[in-house]
Amino acid sequence: MKTNIDEGRIVKALAGFYYIDDGHEVHQCRARGKFRKQDIKPVVGDFVEFQKGNHDDGYLLKILERKNVLRRPPIANIDQALLVFSRKEPDFSTVLLDKFLLLIEHYHIKPIIVISKMDIEGDDSIYQYIQEYRNAGYTVIETSSKQNKGINEIKEIFKDQVTVITGQSGVGKSTLLNALDISLNLETNQISKALGRGKHTTRHVELMNLYDGYVADTPGFSSLELEMEPTEAARAYHDFDEYATACKFRGCLHDSEPHCAVKEAVDEGKISKERYEHYLTMLKELKEKRRNDMVKVAPSLLSANFACLKDDIEKIENGKADWLHYDVMDGHFVPNISFGYSILKDVSKVTNLFLDVHLMISEPQKYVDEFIKSGANLIVFHIETMENKEDTLALIHHIKENNVQVGISIKPNTPVDAIQDYLSLLDVVLVMSVEPGFGGQSFKEIALDKIKDLASRRKDNNYNYLIEVDGGINESTGKQCKEVGVDVLVAGSYVFNSEDCSQRIASLK
Repeated sequence: MKTNIDEGRIVKALAGFYYIDDGHEVHQCRARGKFRKQDIKPVVGDFVEFQKGNHDDGYLLKILERKNVLRRPPIANIDQALLVFSRKEPDFSTVLLDKFLLLIEHYHIKPIIVISKMDIEGDDSIYQYIQEYRNAGYTVIETSSKQNKGINEIKEIFKDQVTVITGQSGVGKSTLLNALDISLNLETNQISKALGRGKHTTRHVELMNLYDGYVADTPGFSSLELEMEPTEAARAYHDFDEYATACKFRGCLHDSEPHCAVKEAVDEGKISKERYEHYLTMLKELKEKRRNDMVKVAPSLLSANFACLKDDIEKIENGKADWLHYDVMDGHFVPNISFGYSILKDVSKVTNLFLDVHLMISEPQKYVDEFIKSGANLIVFHIETMENKEDTLALIHHIKENNVQVGISIKPNTPVDAIQDYLSLLDVVLVMSVEPGFGGQSFKEIALDKIKDLASRRKDNNYNYLIEVDGGINESTGKQCKEVGVDVLVAGSYVFNSEDCSQRIASLK
């Protein structure tokens, strides 16, 4: 067996074998066991190191750095995507197309819209849609495999590119590929009239040499999962690029935020209202998915052993904590004193956990800049410390303008109505289930009503905040909070006073 190591690209994966093109020939290889042990899955399009063997029995050794990778379909290092949608059978869907566009652009893949079956008579509104997408800056190619329309135009875009061909199921992707190169002779099927969609004729992902480039024919989709954060969706949506920099807030979702340049552009007709409405629908889907994911656990550093703080932080990191809750108490707003921004600065150097800073202090506006400079990812202040609405709004805006998330906390006796005017601006609402500053208190069930109320207001008004609860949290009270809609559980002694932090954190999720 040869021992030299070669490089190439995976062009097909089938039945446990990987077919690697080294630029001269294709080699059949198996992956080493380490990939399975490390839960690493090679995919078509990967650049790899491999070892040739006798009788095409080589081994895949290493996956090289990826430019991008899709999960469905599984393919990596894509340059551009042909999004194939039909004029008719199935009917052209702007909703589904916009969903594909969002996903593709999120992965920094250039989209090219292909409208197939243009020889079939149908609603003339298709021409209006084509023009709208062209006006938005997209390349749109009208095709007919029967009439050979648009085929030569597509051939010209493959050179030196890895192109994925995907889109709505049953639109004729395989037929299109056959029209591009008759030698492919790919399987095609008729549209299922009863279902109004096509059968998935393509069985696996494969890269094919075509017009001096690689083309991937991939399984069709009847639905598409969005897997990204809401802020990533806002950045990826093509139409917003020109206007988003003028929004008042960094990380603007172009939804409920005030002084949003994108919303103004929609109102002025500079951005398609229909496309914007599709974006809002997808944004809502992402928000709900984010909230439905496993609850976040934020162990409170206040309960850690200060003599070995770094070790305790490492314990909760290894225990799969999501956030680190940092309580700041001034002896004035609450009858206790904890730590300030200098220790936060040191903590930020020894952990990559999300730093959730809870200011239980009077006049937080005087000190917030120091916590921002010290590494806070989220700053939560108490509504009870603020004198008026004007100061509260100014503090919220100041924190957000420094690219730090902002939250407001309410004490057990403070009603949710006290922060209603700010909910649209917040990233987090922290519900105190005990009086802040006092240790050893039992969980107050009034917190459950507030969490439920906040969850309802969020849903009804399409707000973006996460709901956090702090005080008396253990497996039992954590479960109660999750049942009514909490997103983040702050737990102190329950986690840090345990011999097994991992088990305690897992019990809360």
